[in-house]
Amino acid sequence: MNDQEPSIQPKAAAGDVPPAGPRYEPLGQHPVADGINRRWPGGCTGAWSFLDQWFFDIAKDHVAEIGRWLRDEMRFDMCADVTAVHYPDRPKPLTVIYNLYAFADNRRILLRAELAADESVPSVAAVWPSAAWPEREVFDMFGIRFSGHPDLRRILLPEDWTGHPLRKDYDIRAQDPQWIARHLELRVPDAAPKEEAPHE
Repeated sequence: MNDQEPSIQPKAAAGDVPPAGPRYEPLGQHPVADGINRRWPGGCTGAWSFLDQWFFDIAKDHVAEIGRWLRDEMRFDMCADVTAVHYPDRPKPLTVIYNLYAFADNRRILLRAELAADESVPSVAAVWPSAAWPEREVFDMFGIRFSGHPDLRRILLPEDWTGHPLRKDYDIRAQDPQWIARHLELRVPDAAPKEEAPHE
């Protein structure tokens, strides 16, 4: 992310014309990025435009404080969604994404915060109550912990399920055979007779 972002554009082979398509472009000076960095020096490390959407890379430790400022001062009164992406090859492989909306002037921005695999990020549920359930979903699917969340537990999978299905290192074919055997009393694929192929 940040200075890596433009490098995700498709690369042309030697001698070929570069492929056409949308590109991440630096926003330059912007009131959101400038306002964040005035209050939290280094709090916004990148500002990008992509397909007319504005992305701001922010320091994870200040997520809740930045969110409160955006709500109170910049009128982003709705958190429409919280989601995440897993980039296993990056030093900080998890990115949390906040989709914010301002009703007053029909503006939308996206905040992104990078995390190491074992790091948590402050919950924004106290800033936007609508974020509470999406944060639970991100916790469930990616294993990202939101410190200060009022009720952080799985929302789609059982509490004792092993793994987080939207991480790229999760083998979706394996499911959780221990959970299946424990709760559903079904035979796990490894126990199938040799003449019978496991069902996928």
